Amino acid sequence: VATNFISGVFLVINKPFVRGCRIKVHGDGGGIEGLVHYIDVRYVHLKTKDRGIVMIPSAVVYTNPFTVFPADDEANAGFIDMTKPPTTDPTKPIESESTPIFKPSDVKEAKLKMNLSAEPAGLFKKKPLREKQQK
Repeated sequence: VATNFISGVFLVINKPFVRGCRIKVHGDGGGIEGLVHYIDVRYVHLKTKDRGIVMIPSAVVYTNPFTVFPADDEANAGFIDMTKPPTTDPTKPIESESTPIFKPSDVKEAKLKMNLSAEPAGLFKKKPLREKQQK
């Protein structure tokens, strides 16, 4: 636990990679590769090609060789980077070749009113008390 914490402190201070970089940690079983999603003292969080998050203990990253690829590397195309903001404006409609089903300007605002004096909906309606007494 102490080695993991100390390794994490060294990773945070030295910053051999930053959020958004792709790294590959080489190990005995092959390697783990992904985009750096988050770095903290205990773990380095990587987002993999299959959109999973792998949490690698900081001691494993610090004690094993790793390769750092820059954030703008062409090989990053297979990874979906959720650490960067989108390049398009989400408030603007997406322009397409097909005609839209409706335009936002066509939608009219309707005022909603609540009728609190209305009878409840359904088949069951109570009869007034006087009608029951007369029968």
